[in-house]
Amino acid sequence: CLSRCEVDYTPKTHNHRYPTRSIINIYQAISTLSITTPPITPTQVPLVDSWLQSVLWDSTFPALPSGAPGPANFDIHRLKGILAIDDGSSKIIQAVREIFEIRDAAPTQDQEPKTQCKIVLIGRGLGVDAAPWQASFEAFLQRK
Repeated sequence: CLSRCEVDYTPKTHNHRYPTRSIINIYQAISTLSITTPPITPTQVPLVDSWLQSVLWDSTFPALPSGAPGPANFDIHRLKGILAIDDGSSKIIQAVREIFEIRDAAPTQDQEPKTQCKIVLIGRGLGVDAAPWQASFEAFLQRK
């Protein structure tokens, strides 16, 4: 078949020339969202820890204050963040799947204190809008 071959390029179940729609949807399902809040108090750090346990360990979206449902069947693959503490210090959040840590950020003398907390979530089923995640996180910070 070196001089003349007939190749059938019609779509089949698996064909790199004509990828199936389900393969494309796999890539579209992974999204990135970020949420920001003003600096938190040192006493709110354990609340952040509890919120992370809920979304990472239990894959449970903490209830929204309005009672509206949040994303269901989500899976967070990666999470990164920086917590600005109102005393001028910062904490770093790193997570891969269920494993996460919150640790002190290395102090730097030439940097001004952070003015906001920021958390970035990467995963499946997060939704297209960060507003529910933002509302959930902020409501969790108000718990006593």
